Amino acid sequence: MRQAMSSINKGLGYAVSLLFVRWIIDPANKPVGRFWTKPTVVSLLRIPLGFLFIHCFQAHQVVWAYTTLFVSFLSDKVDGEMAKREGPSRWGALVDPWCDKAFFLLCVYALLPLIWKSAVYPLATIEGLLFLVPFFALRRANIDVKSNIYGKSKFGAECMALLALTGSQTILGNILLYTAIPLAVMSIKDKTQEILGRH
Repeated sequence: MRQAMSSINKGLGYAVSLLFVRWIIDPANKPVGRFWTKPTVVSLLRIPLGFLFIHCFQAHQVVWAYTTLFVSFLSDKVDGEMAKREGPSRWGALVDPWCDKAFFLLCVYALLPLIWKSAVYPLATIEGLLFLVPFFALRRANIDVKSNIYGKSKFGAECMALLALTGSQTILGNILLYTAIPLAVMSIKDKTQEILGRH
């Protein structure tokens, strides 16, 4: 039974890659491996956690909203450690950053009444650009672009901003979001240089 499930899992990874990754991302047609790995599943959990955060925040269940944030932040650390143990995965290089962005944007949607409008469009644009980075990294250079110091700092600022806004600390939360914007721009710049090989 376990061998059958393993074969199905591997087959799913290749089938989806034929329809998606091999045509869009990887013109060299290199295999991408299994989709349903443990790190990938942990990463994907952040999407339902994002919807759960929306529900908790709109229902004024602040403690549960905080719990959802902490579980999501923890899952981001856990899937990274699991990926190191199991080895790098091309699916992981796509799914992990996508789930990070999806969770953040779902939280922003819930917190929208507290976020200054002048921060919304730059944030959405930047997160959209960062969403595309793994595509171009795998397509152009066949590499997994690691998070740089700017990206890690941006992630930290965004996490603190979500925590502050959830606790109705509007000014502090928005200042932290504004802090994340130039850090994100620098992160995109460095990742682009890495992909293009112009260090």
